[in-house]
Amino acid sequence: MVPPVRTQRASWLACCVGISLAANIAAAQCADWSVGVLGEIPGVDGSVVDAVNWDPDGAGPSEPWLVVVGGFRWAGLAPAVNVAAWDGVAWRALAGGVGGGATGGYATSVAVFDGDLIVGGTFTTAGGVTAKGLARWNGNTWSEFAGGVRTANAVSPGTVVSMTVDTDGSLVVAGEFAFAGDIAAPAIARWHGAWTAFPSPGGLPTRTPTGVISTSSGLFCAGDFADLSKLNRWHNNAWEPLWSQSAIELYGWWPDSQGGLFLAERQRLIGLMYSYYASLWTSTGWATINFGYPGDFLTAFGEFGGIRLFAYTNAPSGSTPEWGISAQGAPASGLTIYPVGKFVQWRGRPVAIGQLTHIDNRSTSHIAVLSDSGRWESLGGGGVGGVSRLAANDQTILVTRTHEMGRYARFFGITDVLRNGVWRHIETAPDFFTFSSAVVGNNAYVTGTAASGTRLYREVSGAWAPVPLNISTPLSLFAVGDDLLVQAYSANPQTARLALISGGVERDISAGLGGNVNAAALYRGDIVVAGDFTSANGAPVDHVARWNGTAWEPIGAGLPRAIVAVSASDDELFAAAAGPLTVWRWNGASWVETDTGVADPAQSAWTQLTTVGGTTCLLHGIRAAPHSQLRAWNGSSWEPLAIPTGIAATTFAANGNRLILGGAALELLGQPSSGLVAYGPIAPSCPSDVDCSGGVDGSDVGAFFSLWEASNNRADFNHDGGIDGADVESFFLVWQSGC
Repeated sequence: MVPPVRTQRASWLACCVGISLAANIAAAQCADWSVGVLGEIPGVDGSVVDAVNWDPDGAGPSEPWLVVVGGFRWAGLAPAVNVAAWDGVAWRALAGGVGGGATGGYATSVAVFDGDLIVGGTFTTAGGVTAKGLARWNGNTWSEFAGGVRTANAVSPGTVVSMTVDTDGSLVVAGEFAFAGDIAAPAIARWHGAWTAFPSPGGLPTRTPTGVISTSSGLFCAGDFADLSKLNRWHNNAWEPLWSQSAIELYGWWPDSQGGLFLAERQRLIGLMYSYYASLWTSTGWATINFGYPGDFLTAFGEFGGIRLFAYTNAPSGSTPEWGISAQGAPASGLTIYPVGKFVQWRGRPVAIGQLTHIDNRSTSHIAVLSDSGRWESLGGGGVGGVSRLAANDQTILVTRTHEMGRYARFFGITDVLRNGVWRHIETAPDFFTFSSAVVGNNAYVTGTAASGTRLYREVSGAWAPVPLNISTPLSLFAVGDDLLVQAYSANPQTARLALISGGVERDISAGLGGNVNAAALYRGDIVVAGDFTSANGAPVDHVARWNGTAWEPIGAGLPRAIVAVSASDDELFAAAAGPLTVWRWNGASWVETDTGVADPAQSAWTQLTTVGGTTCLLHGIRAAPHSQLRAWNGSSWEPLAIPTGIAATTFAANGNRLILGGAALELLGQPSSGLVAYGPIAPSCPSDVDCSGGVDGSDVGAFFSLWEASNNRADFNHDGGIDGADVESFFLVWQSGC
């Protein structure tokens, strides 16, 4: 028997809010959070520590792939765990990669041995099979390589920090381990069909080596060893000490084309003061080198076809160091944001890897290749990193990212656009500072300042081209339907300067608006603006106004406080003020204050409104709070939209029928998201389709009662904040009606 029912309005959130569903409930059409689907990531979403060329078909016609390892979870569009391969066109995951262990695992080194890939690091599994610190990829499957490496208890997985293939064809591994396979081998071992240990004592080391390298001059091992030189060469079946500077730290080392080694060194002076050196060892001895920036700290060296590349920093212990690359014998140079850790060669081109997120003032995700023109290019195009500004519509997403320039200044100058599923970087001048951004149709716009002054720019063929304007010093941009509204700086704070660009034609619509515009939207065909103004042409217009085609006119009695955000659709118009947060709704005759259901302190850091899928959403937060607050209007109140732990967004926009949130170092369900995450699809839905199957039937009843018995807030059909019998009545009311 169906229980009695009461009339209640059910929220679209009954289907769309909540990301944790009962196990027997399908999620075919319910909105959910997603990551890794916001366009192709250029490179990988975490640091890269090693790379190697690998030819999957051996002597076949395919060109070598570039295989990178490190600590990451995505490569391009592929969920690649710590290992990924670039085939020249797209990124490929290698069957689950390597991971596991208390820290989730990471890879530290990669080599090609007997035609297969050998990966070393701190991990316990490879492709789901046990692999203690060493794994082999044969092109199809993963397996543990030669029994892996283990610690002194002969059971726990060890760690491989470095590998090299020696001149005799053997594989040499070094790291923090006591056993290689079943052979006792403290810290370094050789595999040539079987494991052999290096002699000890006098062999290596009471401390973990930092690397092994094989060159034409021999096999070298480096580390901060207590009983040996910090750099040693295997010679005449013994370790020959080469470098014993006890007061100097060995920070990095790289082979040159003649079998020698470049070393980066650091000596502590007083407190945080250091002196930095770069030295070259050859078979005839040592030499101090000048790589173009005396006194700077070398982070990587590479030599390719007579071209020497040096990555450096001039303030490694400062709060905002400058990083860079210099090239001897080639015209290429570029400023990097975050350091290059290694150079490798791929298909005849130098490749830089490391923690870098921008190189030569363009976005790249930890990997960049030097083109024939001397430009550094990312593998896969596009941008990653913290998002400071976000603009979007159905076709396009435009992001602006924080750019560190010099030692202290921080600029909003890195811009990227997502079209057709792929991120592309839009060039900016090194000193370009972005004030505002907007997307109108397929056109991306920014206002920014550079050496040429403050101007409006439109993206043309991957670069920003200035747009001629009659008004000078444009600052804020607002997309209003198919048009662009531009607000320019005014020396008189009581007067706004507004230009409407429609069909490429600029029109001044300031009309004596007395103050700044903070937000704009299109409501029933009219432009609505809001801000701190209180008059237009001498008449009172309190903080919100409508453009009637020739002049500004008030909307009702206006609003009592300065407005920071507006959102509109054909049926809804909202305006929000910050500090404390207040949201008003226009009911067609007057403004009505809505209950946001949240106590917001006097100083909000951000408050934004947007309409997506016919639903108005609210994003707000404070700098002291760990998370942003996201809410959706259900027709009578603001309902919280559950945000997974770890997301702290500061900006959002509508992209089709989904919300795009942007912020700094966002993570979603344990996966890095490159500064962007999505929620959707959002659309007015059938509330009684509880199992999200696309229809209303008996399975929705079972799904509802599963939620109801679990006191899940999706079962709160009468929106009274509790789960009780009244919700059962409300559910059956809408279920019997078919929706």
